Formats: sequence, structure tokens, C-alpha cells
Amino acid sequence: MSINTTNTNINTNTNTNTNTPTNIDTDTSVNQFFDQHAADWDQYQNQKEGIIIDKILDRAGFNDGDRILDVACGTGILVPHFIKKNISLKNVVALDSSENMLRVLQRKFPEVITINRAFEDCTEKYDPFTKIIIFNAFPHFANPLAIFKKAYDFLQRGGKLVIAHSMNRQRLDDQHRGVGGAVKDHILMSDEAFVDGYTKSRFIKSIVEDADYFYSEGTKT
Repeated sequence: MSINTTNTNINTNTNTNTNTPTNIDTDTSVNQFFDQHAADWDQYQNQKEGIIIDKILDRAGFNDGDRILDVACGTGILVPHFIKKNISLKNVVALDSSENMLRVLQRKFPEVITINRAFEDCTEKYDPFTKIIIFNAFPHFANPLAIFKKAYDFLQRGGKLVIAHSMNRQRLDDQHRGVGGAVKDHILMSDEAFVDGYTKSRFIKSIVEDADYFYSEGTKT
């Protein structure tokens, strides 16, 4: 399904695939879940996901002039794709609440500035960002509207918030239920809820599309 605030159309292509962690302790918290899997996280990535990441960055207009905040960055799977676009890693700030995930990222990409904190609690003062991206992470946030509003505050005027996943909603929700434990109930909210989140947080030109992969964006006024 695709929603554009000026034009609505439907696309229901659901062909996608990925590897996932298994055998999760059902008593672990979300942070514990990701801390436990940080060392092996990169092995869950596949070639198709890399192709989709490139499509997402192209669609959102990422370029070498951007100053980027990568929210819930994990082990830094987006960073090689930033490098492909000639984006200086000195202009990338990576934020994650999992300390172990950030340790892996820092070993691979020491130039990237990292913040070990939940985005909702982030109070650091930086120059406004041109792009904020949340990739393969949004269902893990307990208060989605707070994320939209925080992103709006951290963006420069005309900057974009991009929320995307390497698979569509049905596949993503099924994956989380299958993994179980701390993420079993982490489902991706509806397209309408995304549009509402962008609108209530004063973003304009919002686009929400659930096709082969999930993509959304909004622009700060």
C-alpha cells in the first residue's frame, strides 16, 4: 500500500526475504536482545537487503552534502552505503540504545560519532541534520509520536525524516512474531498512523509506501 499526502495509490508486491536471529530468551528486554546478538548481527544481512538500502537512499536523495543522524543504527549496516555516496563519515552521527551494537560499529567505522542512548532521551546539541534515517527499527520504539517530534526538532528546515524497512509490513510483523521474546509484539503501525505521525509533528510532503519494502518520508517545514 502506498500513501502520498497529495496522491494515493496501492501497491501490494510482497516478494522479500532476509535472515533472522533465532532461539531468543523470552525474558530478555529489547536492549538485552540486541546486546546479545550484536557480535553476530552482520551475518544476518544479505545481498538483497543491500540493494534495497541503496534504493532507499537514492529515493530519499542522500548525497555528499548531507549531515546525517542514523537512529537505531545497530552495527552500522548503512555506513558502507553512505560511503558509496561519498558522504563524509565526519558528517554521520550514529545513535543506538544497545552498547554492544555501537561497539561493533565503532570497531568498523571509528570516524563515526556515536551516541549510546534512546532517541527519545537524546539531549545532545548538534548542528541541525539534513537527513534523519531510521532503518529496520521503528517497531521497537514504545512511543512513535515522540520519535517523529524529536526528529523534527533535530532537522534543519527542508530536512527529511526517512523511516524504512528492508521488507514490507506483513513480512516484518511475521518475522518478529517468529523470533519471539522481547520483539514478538513489535509490529509496524499502519500507513495511516505514519501519515498521522508526520502530520502531527508538522512534517509536509509525507509519503508512505508498503510494497516490496516499507518506505516513508516527511520534510520539515
